[in-house]
Formats: sequence, C-alpha cells, structure tokens
Amino acid sequence: MATILIVSPNDDEPKKYARYYLHIFAEKASRKGHFVVFLREPLLSNFEEAVIKYDPGLVILNGHGGRKGITGLDSHVILGVKSYDPELRLRIIAQNPELMKGRIVYLLSCFTAKELAPRLVDYGAIAVAGYASSFIFLSTNSPEQNRQSRNFFTAAMQLPLYLLEGENFGVGCRVVKNAFLKYVEEAEERRDFFTAKYFWHDYLNFKAFGNMRASL
Repeated sequence: MATILIVSPNDDEPKKYARYYLHIFAEKASRKGHFVVFLREPLLSNFEEAVIKYDPGLVILNGHGGRKGITGLDSHVILGVKSYDPELRLRIIAQNPELMKGRIVYLLSCFTAKELAPRLVDYGAIAVAGYASSFIFLSTNSPEQNRQSRNFFTAAMQLPLYLLEGENFGVGCRVVKNAFLKYVEEAEERRDFFTAKYFWHDYLNFKAFGNMRASL
C-alpha cells in the first residue's frame, strides 16, 4: 500500500471544484487501504513538513500554476524553481524541486507542464504529469450539482485512479488522453462544438514526463 499526499486548497471557485473531486478520490484510495494525507490549507511550511514526515509515493497538487511553480493557499508558492513566473506574475526567490525526488507527481494545475514538470524529473522525481496550458473545465452551480464539470474531472482523474488499480504511470496517462478524446467525440456528435473545443484543449495540453513504467 502507498502513502498519498493530496494538496487541495479551496479558497476560490476553481479550487473548490478540484477539492470536490480530489476528496472523492481520497475516499476511494483510503477504502483500498492506502494511507492518504489531505492537506487542505497548504503553505510552503506545512507542505514541506508533510512531504518530509509522511514520505509519500504519490503527490497530487492542485492550485494555481505557472511554468515555474504551483501555489497553495492565497497564492503562496509551495513547489517551484527559482525564477520569475509570468503566469503567476511573481518571482520565486527560493526553490524546492528536490522534494519530489523518488515520487510520482500529478500537477492538476495550469501551465505546470511547460517547465516545472520536466524540471522535477531532472531533480529526481520518478514521473510527473501536468498541463502545458490552462486546465479548462466548464461549470455552473456547485461542484456537487454540476454536470458540466464532471466529465472534465472524470478524464483528469483517470491517472491517479489507474495507479490505485496497480497500473503503471504510462497506462494512466494514456487513459487520461483517451478519456478527453472520448468526450470530444461525444460533444461533437451532439453538435456541442463549444464544449468539444475545451476537451480538445485539455487533451492537447496534458503532458507526462519520466518513467512511464512507474507504479505505486
């Protein structure tokens, strides 16, 4: 069984949607016997403490992302490399990519696959997935009632779900891509080209790096 660290603040609307689906995943992982640490108010200090204390094999991070870093609560960068980040519009003055050494990492966040994801592999992460541009989903009402958002997150969450089933990282990534394509085709069949273009966008921008054979 694996230790899984999930980082999921909910201090704005997009993060609330991710929190809802990540919580469902956490419950499933716990039922399967995995030890899940759910960090709800992540700052740099408690994120680093959680990584060191629990030594997770899988780390899933949601927050606002840029090419150099990803934020936790209130725009605090919790994982990144030292540089100016144009998407986050801030300068990261310290870096900590070595924290992900020996781990599988899923950056469920915009722009993080532009540079951060491959840099984490350079610093020893086993495998990393993320999005090279915005991760887009459609939404109305609340996460619990929202059918528009469901398929976007259903596709995105296939990677960690397949890891729970004992499949390797590469298989999980292929299923994510295939799920986005499936929803593109379904939207086009009902002539909902507005929705189809956003599934296609997420399909194109989901990227994976590192050891595709890695598993929990």
